[in-house]
Amino acid sequence: MVYNEKMDIKLNDFISKWGKISKKKVFGGTCYRHIKLN
Repeated sequence: MVYNEKMDIKLNDFISKWGKISKKKVFGGTCYRHIKLN
């Protein structure tokens, strides 16, 4: 996955909102790291 700063911000914002809704911030953080690694 090519690094894109704007995409990174959007993903971070999305995961932040999703984490608040699901209240599973640890799982959200894991997904975020997994996305950045791929």
